[in-house]
Parts: sequence; C-alpha cells; structure tokens
Amino acid sequence: MVNSFVLSAYYAAVSTATVAGIVRYKRLDTAMRVIVYLMLATSVCELFSYAMRTMKDYPLRYSVFHIYAVAEIFLQSLFFIYAIKPRNYRKLIFAGALLWPALGILNVLALQSFGELNTNMLMVESFSTITMSLYFIYWFIKNDQVMLLYRHPHIRVAALLLLLWSSAFFFWAFIKILYSNHWPYYNLIDYTSTVINTLVYSGIALTFLLFPKTYKTYENR
Repeated sequence: MVNSFVLSAYYAAVSTATVAGIVRYKRLDTAMRVIVYLMLATSVCELFSYAMRTMKDYPLRYSVFHIYAVAEIFLQSLFFIYAIKPRNYRKLIFAGALLWPALGILNVLALQSFGELNTNMLMVESFSTITMSLYFIYWFIKNDQVMLLYRHPHIRVAALLLLLWSSAFFFWAFIKILYSNHWPYYNLIDYTSTVINTLVYSGIALTFLLFPKTYKTYENR
C-alpha cells in the first residue's frame, strides 16, 4: 500500500499538470492541447477512483477504469497523430475512434467484465503507447537535422509517455500474480510505480509551463 505522502504527491502532480495545461491552453499547438484533454480525463478518473476507494465500491471503480483506458489510449494516439500529422491523418483519427472502443468492448464482453480490473486493456495500451513513442522519437530524429531533442515539447511528452508505459507494462503484467501470491516486494513495486507516475505528470506540467519558451527556442535554432 502506497503511503499517504507519496499518494498526495501523485495527486498534486496530476492536479498541477491539469491546471498548467488549462492555463497555457491558448499558447499550445494542437498536439499539446490533446495532452490537456488527457490530463483532464486523468483528473476526473482519479477523483472518481478516490471516491469509490473511500466507499470501498471496487466494482464501480474498475468500471470507470474500463472507460478511462479507452479514452486514454485514443487521446495518446491523437497526440502522436497530430505531432507527426501524416498526409491521411484524418483517416488515422477515424480508425482510432473505431479501434480502441471496439477493443474495450470486446474485452468487457469476452474477457474482463466491468466489475473486474481491466489488465488486458492496460497491457494493450502499454504496448501500443510504447510502440508509438518509439516510432515518434525515431521519426523525429530521422526528419530533424539538428539534434536538439530536449528542447521540443513533443519529444518531451513522448519520452515521458515512454517512461510511464514501460513501467506500467511490467506493473500490470504481474500485479495480479504478485498480489495473489503475497509477494513480499509488492508494496515496493507499487510504491515505485506511483513515484514514476508522479515524476511523469510533473514533467508534463513543466512541459506545459515552458512550452512557449522551449518551442520558440527550438523553432529558431
């Protein structure tokens, strides 16, 4: 079980990223605005999750995770589509709008009901986001002649998502097995996962706050 200080730091990071995104919204490009919507969805999900955990209504809490996972992976896909903006990007958006809900519904109907933790969808989300992050970083390096990666906000977000979902891939792959077998290091893994999430959302908040400066610096290199 994560201690209250670490959990408070996590909620503070999510809240700060959400507020920073809203404050800077008008100055952001389309891809970064998608991340604002992602943070809003994350804040709503975490607020609802906290309320349901307090009420010990875990089936309803897990039901929200099913819905949020679909929204989360769609918004992350949208970020990468707008960041790259290929010729047929509208078709990719349409495909994502069909694919992710379909996978979520299929998981509920055939594998994990609304009352169960949606680890299958989380694994799909982890693998997909890791793949998109790596491809975007490769695409960016390939198409950019000056290696100033750290100055571009899209690269920062891609790197943060890569960190987040690389750790999540391990966490959600083994969480049920570790918990059910009373693994002595379960709390350490849970703690580490929460710390990584906190660092990622703090990084997103910082990216929002520095966006005008870093983006202009990169464009004028």
